[in-house]
Amino acid sequence: MLMELNLKIITLARDARSHYDAYEVLQEKTSELRRTQSNKIQEHQKKFKDLGMPMMLTEHDIDLSTPALVCLAFSIELHVKLLLHTYDLIVKGHDIRKLLKKLPVEDIAYISNHPDFHPTQQGNSFFENIDKASDLFIRTRYYFEKMDTLHFNTGFCITLAKVIRKRVVERVPYLRYNLGLFSE
Repeated sequence: MLMELNLKIITLARDARSHYDAYEVLQEKTSELRRTQSNKIQEHQKKFKDLGMPMMLTEHDIDLSTPALVCLAFSIELHVKLLLHTYDLIVKGHDIRKLLKKLPVEDIAYISNHPDFHPTQQGNSFFENIDKASDLFIRTRYYFEKMDTLHFNTGFCITLAKVIRKRVVERVPYLRYNLGLFSE
């Protein structure tokens, strides 16, 4: 291991994992809220169906999917930057494609062909998915500046964070304690 373990690296590892965990918590809460909202809509429809006119729901229903995606996207960025740190490379920016290109060729091959990805997401397809997810953090964080449809694969992004984590732990086994174990 070439890099020196210090508080900065350990904090980066913990933050990468914390943002991933926040994604999972927010995503589960979003699912729960959507179930509740669906039940409210059904109750509302039953209550007002005999009035002969549509009644709009006026109560605010929370949707945490955007904050969840921001956390997932930022987690991926932090995982990539952590892996780069294991090579003593300190980088800035949010573009995952550009960050990945700074990795050694062996690591890019390891990640892009990792068996945890679905076979249709490996090799050249991996890079197509990276292109779609590359600026996900910026697009989800500032979605209101350019209201359009996001095209990316959430499953791919989740697997990407996990694969990069595995590579970090292979390079610096001690960081396993700060990155924790991912659920399967």
